[in-house]
Amino acid sequence: GSAFYDATLKMNKVVPKANRHSGRKTDAVRRMQQATKHEMAREMIAKALQDGVSLTHVLFDAWYFCAETANWLENVKELKFISRAKSNTAFIIGGKEVTAGEFIANSKSWRRVRQTDHFCYQKEAALKNGVKVNLVAVWFFRGRSLKKTAAVLVTSDLTLSAAQVVLMYLSRWSTDQGYKMLKHNLAWGNY
Repeated sequence: GSAFYDATLKMNKVVPKANRHSGRKTDAVRRMQQATKHEMAREMIAKALQDGVSLTHVLFDAWYFCAETANWLENVKELKFISRAKSNTAFIIGGKEVTAGEFIANSKSWRRVRQTDHFCYQKEAALKNGVKVNLVAVWFFRGRSLKKTAAVLVTSDLTLSAAQVVLMYLSRWSTDQGYKMLKHNLAWGNY
């Protein structure tokens, strides 16, 4: 005899994003640890150093950049950092308080930019807590349309050129891709 079965394609019902994967929710993990994301980042860096990982620079995005973490990296762990600054992050430039948004707006008038150029502008500054940094105003071109996106990168390594800062910051993209694969492809987003 032969067996027949219904091979109708069955679609999964729509499930709210928070309930798609089993595991702990991000907020539950944070509450359990009772730590902010900045404290969690400092914990991970300290653990890496304790485990013998050799670090010279720490790269992180704008969500992890804050003066407290910058001070901790510089004074406690003697590490340099490279990060992207949020537009409302304040810096001291020439004795005046300037936000990253204002810095990028002023940078546009300092040098004419052709549509196909990748260029950056570098300036010495300090955080409000006194940590000396270099700011790098840079324009990234993304996608097929070459849409121009402005960004302010900040580093405590005063020996790096603007181009080196940009190239080092771009190297963190592979880490982002790794996290994306873990969260989306392997469904580890709730762990």
